This record gives sequence, C-alpha cells and structure tokens, in this order.
Amino acid sequence: MREKLDTLRLLVAAPVAAVALGSLGVVGTAPAAVADAPAATTTTLASSVNPSTAGQAVAVTASVTGSDPTGTVTFLEGSTTLGSAPVAGGVATLTTSTMAVGSHTLTATYEGDGLNAASTSAVMTQFVNDPPKAPKPPKPVKKPVVKLSVSTTNASVGDQVTLRWSSKNADEVRASGEWKGRQKSQGSTTVRLTDRGTHVFRLTVKNAAGKDRATVKVTAIRKAKSLELTTDADALVLGGTAVDVTADGLAQGEAYVLRVAGKPVFSGKADKKGEVHRTVKTPLDVEGELAITLTGSNAGRVGTATLQVVKPTKDLGVELKRKKLPREKQQTVTVSGLVAGEEVTLSLGDEELTTEKASEDGTVTYSFAVGDDTGVRTVSVVGMAPGRTGEGKFTVLD
Repeated sequence: MREKLDTLRLLVAAPVAAVALGSLGVVGTAPAAVADAPAATTTTLASSVNPSTAGQAVAVTASVTGSDPTGTVTFLEGSTTLGSAPVAGGVATLTTSTMAVGSHTLTATYEGDGLNAASTSAVMTQFVNDPPKAPKPPKPVKKPVVKLSVSTTNASVGDQVTLRWSSKNADEVRASGEWKGRQKSQGSTTVRLTDRGTHVFRLTVKNAAGKDRATVKVTAIRKAKSLELTTDADALVLGGTAVDVTADGLAQGEAYVLRVAGKPVFSGKADKKGEVHRTVKTPLDVEGELAITLTGSNAGRVGTATLQVVKPTKDLGVELKRKKLPREKQQTVTVSGLVAGEEVTLSLGDEELTTEKASEDGTVTYSFAVGDDTGVRTVSVVGMAPGRTGEGKFTVLD
C-alpha cells in the first residue's frame, strides 16, 4: 500500500515539473518525482507502576502518534541506553527490573520511518523505592501452664472451700467438674459443698501450642454432732484400773487420736455410727485429775473426760493434836494425802471410829474421846485402797 502511494505521488508531480521548465526555456532534464515531507510525530512516555520497588518489573511504554508509525523506539536514562523496542500499533514497550533505588530520568526517542519524522518524549521521572522489609517472624507460642489449689481437701457437707488458680500463656481458661464456664487467667472463688462424697474441680487452659490441666479433689463428709466423750469410771478410780471410753459425734470413718494425760494411746477411725469404743488403763504414777482426750480429724473436733485417779499405794499422813492427854479427854486427828472425795476409815486400836470423805484439800479432821485405857494408843487410817494407810501414836495418862 505504502509503495502504491509513493508511485501515485510521483506521477502527479511529473507533468507540473516539465511544464515549468519548458516555459522558462531551460534546457535540462526535470526530476522524475518530488517526495512529500515526513509526517510530524509525538512520543509520550508512561510507566506501568510509579513509584516502583527495587527488583520489581516495570513496563515503560512509549506511545507514538503520526501516520501509522513503524520503526523503533530507544529508551534512555539520561544518555544511557536502557534498550529499544519496535513500534507496533503506535506503541513500543520496554520492561526492566534492574533500576536501582532512587529517581531515574527517562526519555524515549522514536527514530522515525519513511513517512514519520523522529521525535523524543518529554522527561519522565521513575522513582524506585527500597523493597518493604520482611516482617519479623512471630515469636514462638509457649505452651500454656495452669496451677489450681483448694483451701482444704477434707470438709463437711455445707462447708465452703476456696479455689485459687493462676495460668500463663493461655488463650482460653475453662472450668469443669463441680464448677463450669470460662474463667479469668487468674483468680479465686468460693464453692459450697452440698453433697457427701468426692468433689472434683478441674481447670483446662489452651492456646495454639497445646493445653494443660489442673485438678483438685475435696472429700465432703456428714457434718458430725458435737463430740461427747464418756467413761464408765466412778468418781474416783484407782491407778492401773481399766476404763471403758466412748466417743460419740464423729463422722463415719473420721480419723481420731485418743490421748491419756497428753500421750497418744490409740488411733483409728470412727465406726458407721460415728462412735469410738476403747478401753484404757489409768496410770499408776498419777494421782488427782487425769484428762482423757479424743481428737477427730475435722477441725475443732475435740472431746475430753476427766477422771480423779488414786494411787493404789501411798503413805497417808496422820497428825494428832496432843501427844499425851488424860483419860476421857478429846483427841483430834488430821489425815492428809488423800484425794478429794476419797473415803478414809479411822480406827483406834481394833475399834473402828468412823469413815469420812476427804475435803477438797485432801484432808479429814476428826475428834474422839480416848476412853479409860491408859498407855500408848494407836490411831490407824485406811483409804480407798488397802495400800493407802497411815498411823499415829499418843499416850493416855492416869
């Protein structure tokens, strides 16, 4: 098509040239044809991405206007050639990824063809930035940890127990067992035990790295009655005597310790009725009050029974008011070393005078007539055991 147009232009121009030369009388040969001047063009430069980042591919496009332009476009940065590309459909494109960080002054020069003049684009500044920094790798997730404790592991029905917990690295904290629901990462709560048996409390923590669990158990027993401790002993009991001890008011299976004068003598567990039956022997070397104590495992569970123990053998004190006195006069004797309430029998020779009970201070005082017999007389005393004796002597004068 382009060749046909060129031929047509030459044919039209040839006669005009011949006529002009002939009329001037110039002898010579006229040019066979005169070509038209090439069409003016404009070149415009554009970037596919601006600003770009170092290493990123950028398509630099030169758009050329004119008379169906063909040929080549050269792309430059300043005076340095970046490359060239053919014009197709009025467009030439150069793709590059080698531009360094900074600003780049780019131009595009269209070299022209037979019908189109050359042209150079205006300057386009391409900005190239540093590539974005890679994000820091996330810190590794630590496994969660949980701790759970309870104020007591043994309680009675109706009691309250306090749960305390703490956790680390947990995204979720959830309770199960005797309590439910999501919980804070740390805290405390109070739970009332309404049933007998074992109560289980669990706490589970989770995150992306795994989970952890803590468990506590509380045993709730029937709330016992007030503890009562009794014995089958009389008000006074001799040392070495077997005494039956009964405790009532413990919980079924409750552990206990039985002590005599502060020393443990028995331990065990209460029967199904919450009772304890034991036999203890009173010590031989103790006289006066003797405490028998039973302590249960539940807090505040203590029962005490007190016995008055009498030593089986003892020398009693016998004090006579007068060492010598006339016949038919009154003599006064004081017996000491007794236990309060202990009965003592007083005799003058073979004659039994009286039986008295000792006062709170462990003494008995008794007065009697000495009679008509003269000489040395003996007052003897016997306490509640045959081995508890004493005597005193005085003289009856004419």
